[in-house]
Amino acid sequence: MHTAGEGILEGTVRRLGNRLGNVRTTNYGDVYDVKDVGLSRATNLADTNLAIAAHTDNPYRHPVPGVQMLHCLEMDTAAGVAKEEQQ
Repeated sequence: MHTAGEGILEGTVRRLGNRLGNVRTTNYGDVYDVKDVGLSRATNLADTNLAIAAHTDNPYRHPVPGVQMLHCLEMDTAAGVAKEEQQ
């Protein structure tokens, strides 16, 4: 991981993804930042703090996505409840 002081350098996830395979660009770009923007502003379920059940992303694409990397930079439990805390 590349760090600069306290933060992660821009492009680290993309570089790691390209070391593991080929990062493909979609209508979301080559990297999509998942952020809770609130229900009133969200245009995608991934942009909310709602639970998302196991699913397949973009099964209509050719070729279909193989692996998706999720990298958490900051978890905000004030906006939602961590799954472990719900049980």
